[in-house]
Amino acid sequence: MKHIRGRDEQLFPKILSDAKGTHKIKLEFQGKKRLNLHLNGNKLEDYGEVLRMAKGFATGIVCTSRGAANMYIMSDNLVFKDDVIPELYIDEENLMIIEMGIERELLFPISWFRIDLGIKSLETLELWEEIKDDPKLSKALEYYERYVLGLVQRKFQAMASTIGTDVGENFDSLSPTERRQALRDMAGAIRKLTEEYKK
Repeated sequence: MKHIRGRDEQLFPKILSDAKGTHKIKLEFQGKKRLNLHLNGNKLEDYGEVLRMAKGFATGIVCTSRGAANMYIMSDNLVFKDDVIPELYIDEENLMIIEMGIERELLFPISWFRIDLGIKSLETLELWEEIKDDPKLSKALEYYERYVLGLVQRKFQAMASTIGTDVGENFDSLSPTERRQALRDMAGAIRKLTEEYKK
């Protein structure tokens, strides 16, 4: 009944337009692991570095409140490293907030959602075993890997040039496996340096 009232009173998020004519809505992620869906960066290279290793999905309930869509994450299995096994959980606090919000007529459920993050998330699909050896998919994944490695390489080249090192020649002479390992090592070093810098 409350859902019907919310629909009838047009409590769904309003579609806004910016100066460029882009349509969008106000959107917020809610939950204890919401930062997994907040990607930080200023350039495409920054996002490529994070998404290259990202794997998994987040699921939850979309509710509207005060003209914004609130994405309440109920569970996720997102990881950003190869060797990490995600811990299964249900965000009980988010569930309680939704229940109380509905009772008080502050939140109106719209739908459920699932957000898959990173190309490696294809491995979480039910049909993965059936499609993983498809030649067209393999070729597309190879192109994607090359593209993202190029983005990340550009980022590291720009950083290396500021300290007087030519990464390009050395990097180009490596095999694909060595390149991936080198990029992992560089990403790890940058993370550690960033943590130390923030201290």
